[in-house]
Amino acid sequence: QISETQKSTKKVFRRPSWKKFFNKVVQHMSTVGVPNNKNMCVNYEYNRHRTETMSLSSSDIRVPPVRPAHLANLANSDKVPGVIGLRNHGNTCFINAVLQCLSHTDILAEYFVLDQYKVDLSRRNKLNSKKYGTKGEVTEQLALLLKSIWSCQYDPEISNQFKLVVDKYGSQYRGNNQHDAQEFLVWLLDKVHEDLNTATKKKYKIIKNSFGRPDEVVAAETLANHVRCNNSFVHAVFQAQFRSSLTCPRCQRQSNTFDPFLCVSVPVPQNQRRPVYVTVLYTSQQPRQVKF
Repeated sequence: QISETQKSTKKVFRRPSWKKFFNKVVQHMSTVGVPNNKNMCVNYEYNRHRTETMSLSSSDIRVPPVRPAHLANLANSDKVPGVIGLRNHGNTCFINAVLQCLSHTDILAEYFVLDQYKVDLSRRNKLNSKKYGTKGEVTEQLALLLKSIWSCQYDPEISNQFKLVVDKYGSQYRGNNQHDAQEFLVWLLDKVHEDLNTATKKKYKIIKNSFGRPDEVVAAETLANHVRCNNSFVHAVFQAQFRSSLTCPRCQRQSNTFDPFLCVSVPVPQNQRRPVYVTVLYTSQQPRQVKF
């Protein structure tokens, strides 16, 4: 039997398709649009003969859209949705780099651009959002910015407003100093997570001893315990678990724990000729273990 949580997780982690995403964006943004912007070039119909060559590999080449006749006279109608640079508002390159990465994470872009996040925002734990998040402000501004990128309606004022909201809730980012992009990514994901967190529990349960119990069972219990207090789209997409093992030197009994994380830092090996391998263990797909 498959639980409702497992079913929803499988829906989240579906096989990505840029073609379907583009079509959804075109349909959605042509009816909704982004307010207070000058350019409108969302009613694209993509060349079906060429989009079959598109993939998610690092060597992707974006396929320019074929414009419908009634958009032929638009001044900026040669733009491709999603392909645009963001204005630098004073050493904000670390912010722009993170935004471009998130914008081209298709499952996340679809979630915000197609307004799927609004359902979670309406069901969020308002106490968490107020105490740990941004009352939905950072999330709403991020969604507006991604919509403008994918509808060719980006205006520097939109990214400027995003920077102002970041300054409001992240005092360390006020001013025009440079910052680490990865640290900002963690901060942003955490704030969006708290804005969208629908969990109502405040305390974690005590996990049973892991001695002699299968890793799958212990990992599932730990994850369920974490989801009781942290349940959002951000965690569903970006979260994984560290497996830490501790062996008693006397009795040789082994204890395994599974700690959740959003980002993992990997040290760069120095003066080492042999490659460093990382094994990822998946819980709901085949093959279960993949070595990178």
